[in-house]
Order: sequence, then structure tokens, then C-alpha cells
Amino acid sequence: MTASRILPLPSHPLVLLVLLGLAACGGLGLTACGGGGGGAFEPPVELPPFYVDRTTPFDTSVNVSVTQTILVRFNKAVDPATVDRATIDVMSVAGAPMAGTVSLVAGGANDTVRWIPVHDMAAGQQHEVTIAASLRSVDGEELGGSNTFRFFTAFPVPPGVIPTAGQLRISLGKLNVGRQGHRATLLNDGRVLITGGFSIGGSTTDTAEVYAEATQQFTQLGASMVAERASHTATRLLDGRVLLTGGWFEGSPGINNVHASAEVFNPATNAFTAVGSMAKQRADHAALVLPDGRVLVTGGSRPNGPGFLEDLDDAEVFDPLTNTFSTLPNLMSHTRATHGMVPGPLGTFVLGGGSDVDFGHGRFNTTTMLFEDLGPAASDRARFGAGVASFGSGGVVIAGGDNQGTVVYVTTGGFVLNTGSAMTVARSYATAVRIKDDQILVAGGIDFSNGGFIESSCDVIIEGGVNGSNTFATPVRFTTGMAFHAASPLPSGDILFCGGLNEDGSLPNKTDAFLFDVQ
Repeated sequence: MTASRILPLPSHPLVLLVLLGLAACGGLGLTACGGGGGGAFEPPVELPPFYVDRTTPFDTSVNVSVTQTILVRFNKAVDPATVDRATIDVMSVAGAPMAGTVSLVAGGANDTVRWIPVHDMAAGQQHEVTIAASLRSVDGEELGGSNTFRFFTAFPVPPGVIPTAGQLRISLGKLNVGRQGHRATLLNDGRVLITGGFSIGGSTTDTAEVYAEATQQFTQLGASMVAERASHTATRLLDGRVLLTGGWFEGSPGINNVHASAEVFNPATNAFTAVGSMAKQRADHAALVLPDGRVLVTGGSRPNGPGFLEDLDDAEVFDPLTNTFSTLPNLMSHTRATHGMVPGPLGTFVLGGGSDVDFGHGRFNTTTMLFEDLGPAASDRARFGAGVASFGSGGVVIAGGDNQGTVVYVTTGGFVLNTGSAMTVARSYATAVRIKDDQILVAGGIDFSNGGFIESSCDVIIEGGVNGSNTFATPVRFTTGMAFHAASPLPSGDILFCGGLNEDGSLPNKTDAFLFDVQ
């Protein structure tokens, strides 16, 4: 089974370059604020006479102080006689009502009602605010439109565990070619192989380079890849070679297509060699090495008429002994593209995000070679370009890929829990890497809830607690926004970040490189 969908903004880099533009991203200095910052309430299209105009904190705010005063501003003055202690009701999603005092903010337009907590709200929980329908304007009009909003209170920050700003530094060398949608793969000899990507606009590249940690320099390889590729997979085989599969390519100027072809890189010769092709074209797919040394390739997209993508629900297996692919007879539970696939607990691979069909996450059993849904709480939301990574315990986080920056945790028992601890901003096409057994750093990304702003900030997700994991802001910042970049571990255990989408699609993509010191 396959599914066709209109080419969505989050899932295809070429569309991003056309639609983001200069105004939406670089140079504007926009920041997405959590905490107590005010924000527009999104009134209905057809406005009633009396409605909520603005709230502090705004709907879906994260990291809100447990002592936050809640302000609800209306489009006109409020009748003081209709304001009482039940006008604003605050309740944690866990079910605990929050005690607070309610009053009309006197003076000015008399259009704002204030709620002050009597004691600290519950930390690290989602709270829902309901404004009583009995409230009236000074003209006697009933409250119309939406009367609820939600926010997340901050978790207490564990002392001494949050990564520091000084752990991220600029690499001495930069990429030789600007890239986004490229891949970075640690080789057995300690070098990092950088392959393909979009070099500028929709133009793909067949160049490759290697990074040496000792010198912090990139060296372009003399040999080109067999084919231009972007949003492909790059998987290190047990014999040390690297398998490259599928990806976008520019068939003719301005016209992009998707490969079914594959090739391998031999670090001993620094050469690329074609191998057997996959049964289907695939881009934005995922690949992992199976315990027996073969490679599982899952899902992805291919063109299906002008402006449409066909998302795939099937998988293939590459055999490095014969350099050929075979189609796996067992389908995934549904279509996936721009998803993540990482090792999970007990001989499984967890597949996170990348579906707009049923919003569920899945897993692959490496023993039975079968796909199955995660449950019973696996129903989630559409997540394209989510950050997916494993803790040392085998637990997995699926971070962002949506417009709220929410995080889910896959337990070692195989079930999905909504952590209730969102990231500080919504992140899609960020990188998620393990920096400690119980910590995952989610770096950069595009915030589609904030006009497509490319983030330079990083959040850390720490395993533990009743919800599986908690998310915290960090002072770690890139000197430029980073999205569609690549990340790879280095022999020392540190992390290399490189490349990324240029905010101005008429210019080459980024050559920036950064090193994160894992302590």
C-alpha cells in the first residue's frame, strides 16, 4: 500500500527553498518565546461580539514558571459583576485543580482578568485554563469563540547536568562545498565521510569529503560519487564500507527526481562503486544494519505527478555479500517518509514519525523480520523530520517534527508515553544525538510555528521520571541557524555538526562546522 500526498512544506527541501524566502528566516532576529510571554489567542475567523483576544502565557507555551500569573485580555471591557473566583479555572492534565485568586485588572480599558496562583503550580505538567462562559462584556454580550488554552510548566533543572555553552565550539575547518540534506558517517579509520546533499537551491552534488578530528579539517575526495544524491541514506557496513541508497537528484536543470540506485564507498581506496539498485525509488527514507550484517531500508517518498509525493510502506534488504537488494515481503504498518529509525530495546528498531496516515509509531523485530505498531498509546500526530534517538537503556525519544515541539518516549517495554515535557521551541529537521547514556541533545531545526525560523538553540532530553523523560533548555547555541544539517560522532566521542540550509535559497548552502565536547 502507498499513499499520495501534496508536497508538504516540512517534508521536502526543495519546497522549503521556494517558500521560506528571506522574509521568513535569516536576518530577522526572530525568537520563539516560551515561558510567560504573551501571544495572540487565534480568535475564530468570524468574530463574535465578545471574545478572548490575548493570553499570557499564550496557548501551547512551554517552560512556564510554576508561579506564573495568568492574564486573559478580551476585545472589550468586562462587566465586573460577572468576574468571580470561578471565572478562570486552572487544572493540571494530571487532574489536580490549582488554587488561585481571580480579579479584574482595574484601570485602562478594564479588559483583562488576572489569575494569581496561591501556591506553586505542579512542575513539569501540562495545564489547561478554562474561562467561564458566564463572563459578560459591559454591553452584556456572552463570551464567544474558544475559551480554553494550555501550557506546560517547567521542570526543576537538575543541578550540574545541563550542557554548558562552552561545550560547543567552531571547528577550525569548514566544508569545501555548501550542503543540506547531506549525510555524515563515521568510518572505521576515524574519519567522517560527508556525502552529497543540495548544494544550492534544488541543485544536488556528487562530491564527497572527509573530516579528520585531529586537524579539524575537511578534505574533498578526488573521486566523485557514482551519482548526485540528497536526502539519501549512508550506512556503515560491518566490513567498513558505506552503503549509499536512493535520494533526490537534479535530472535536468530545475527538474528533480529520485534514485532507485545505490553505491558503496570503500575507505581503503577512497572510491565509490555502483551496486545493485533497489526495487523502488526512495528519498527521505531510513536505513539500519541488521544483526546479521544486512541493511534494512524502510519507506521514503518518490514523485507521483506534478506537486505530489507517493509515500511508501514497504522495505528492502541489502546483502553486502552479493551487493544486491531484495524486497521484504512484510509491509510496514503504514507509509512513512522523513521518519527516524533507531535501535530500540530487545532486538527491535523503533520507527518514529513520518506519517500523516494514522499518526502512529512502529517497530521492527529483527528476529521475526516483522513490523508492528507500538501501543497502546501509539496514536500521536503527524511528525515530519522528527529527531529520533536512543538512550543507553534502549528507551527512545521522538522529538518535534510538529508545530508544538512535543516529545514522546518509547519505553523499553515497547509502549509510547507522551512525556508532557515539550521542547522550548517547535523543531523539525533538527538533529538528535546521544551525549550521555541518559541525555539526548536536540540541536537546531526549523520552527514552522514561528514563520519557518531556523533555530540556533539546543534542548536536552534527560531520561527518567514517571513520564520517561524530561526536556530542558540549554545555553548551547550555534553561531548560525542550523537545519537539514548533519551530525556524526567522532572517535573521541565528541559530536561533529556540519552544513545546513541557507536561509537565502539563491545562495550556496552552509559550510559551517561545529564540535560539541561530550563531557
